[in-house]
Amino acid sequence: MSVDTGAEGYDAFPLRSFLEFDIRDGPDGAAVGSLDVDDRHLNPNGIVHGGVVFTLADTAMGRATMAVLGDGQEATDEGRTTGTKVTLFDVSNMDAPRDLATWSMKGGQSGVEWDHRAFLAWKDLAVLPFNDWQSESNGAVVLRVGDDSLTELGRIDHADEPGAELEPPCPEVDLDDLAGQSGDMEPMRGDSVVMFCEQGMDASMKGHWCDLMKLSDAYWWAEEFGIDPDQIPTGSDVIVCWPDGGYVQPIQRTLVIGDGLWSYSRQRLQENALEGLARLQVVDL
Repeated sequence: MSVDTGAEGYDAFPLRSFLEFDIRDGPDGAAVGSLDVDDRHLNPNGIVHGGVVFTLADTAMGRATMAVLGDGQEATDEGRTTGTKVTLFDVSNMDAPRDLATWSMKGGQSGVEWDHRAFLAWKDLAVLPFNDWQSESNGAVVLRVGDDSLTELGRIDHADEPGAELEPPCPEVDLDDLAGQSGDMEPMRGDSVVMFCEQGMDASMKGHWCDLMKLSDAYWWAEEFGIDPDQIPTGSDVIVCWPDGGYVQPIQRTLVIGDGLWSYSRQRLQENALEGLARLQVVDL
């Protein structure tokens, strides 16, 4: 990263002047150190003294970390938070850090604000989960970190593709086949999915929340819903699932494997292409 270090910075300080080594900026925020070895750099065995090597490495590391990426909340002058904010700081002068670039989503929050493990740094990319209050969406944003810039490359989420087919985990039931002589089956109608599942099965359905109605407890609930318990097969329970309103689980972690950006939520594991962020594969949980 290119910074104006000044007379007191990395371009001129006593130890560097004495050892005469060079520190320059490298690609992707790196720093490169070099040294023309002469007698003053050698130990009694005629090889470069370890202290010289570590001084060169330590100085290069310091130069490379002159920029700090901070995540928090944007706020008004009155202290009202307005959404997640990411800022790139130049900290070459710790007494006067400079704001080089800022990105803000204008609403929402990020898990990085309370859990550093939710943050991913990969080469010149920064990835952080977000929960957007305004659009009521959850996902993760991918930023490119430049010398003095932050550029949003795109966003990923764990929403189902439009038109995705639902697959009930158990045989679906026609409610009319369950009807008894009394009770009201309307609470089970509408968009609900009613299934016969093997007893003890922990059945769930993507995009739904489900209730287990045990056959062994049928005398408590069957009459209320107008169900004839004799129509429930032996060894089966009734499970009723209602749509959850399209809620998308927040992304909690991301990592890079090969050319893919993987993300995790309680809903799924998902791979997106690092280049272009196209969705490649999904593993539902």
